[in-house]
Parts: sequence; C-alpha cells; structure tokens
Amino acid sequence: ANVLNNMGVLYSETGQDPDRAAGWFGRSLAIRRAAGDDAAVLASHKNIANLWLGASRLDEATNAVREYVAAAERIGAPQDRVDALLLQGDVALA
Repeated sequence: ANVLNNMGVLYSETGQDPDRAAGWFGRSLAIRRAAGDDAAVLASHKNIANLWLGASRLDEATNAVREYVAAAERIGAPQDRVDALLLQGDVALA
C-alpha cells in the first residue's frame, strides 16, 4: 500500500497527471482499509483531498475532503479531526 501511495505522491507532486495520481491513491486506500490501518487510511484521504485541491478541481476536492472529515471523525484522534476540518476550510475558501 505504501508503494502505491508513493506513486500517487510522485504524480501529484510533479503535477503530471492528477487522475493517475488519484488512481494510485485509491488503490492504496483500499488496501489500507482492508488491513485496518487507520492512520494510513487517514493519510490516503488527506492525500486525495490535497491532490484535487492542488489541481483546482474543487468538486472532487469537496467530495474527497468530506470523506476525509468523516473518516477522521470515525477513526481519528482529536488532532486528525482538526487537520481534516482545517483542510475542509481550505477547500471551502478555494
């Protein structure tokens, strides 16, 4: 799952192909969910939301950050919830 996530980061940070980055992140997220790795699940949600925000694809960013906030409320620590809500604010202001 980490290798898939890293491929998403590579595509995301180089600004190459956000759709391809989302695919890598999505595959990583599925594995992390199946493994029950809550911290990694939250990281994947955060990566996807940041990807779409950075690509100025606000509909996708809004959906992704909504999923991130829901996951943080369900499985995260207080700091995870704060981080998710701050990112939700960034998306709302974009």
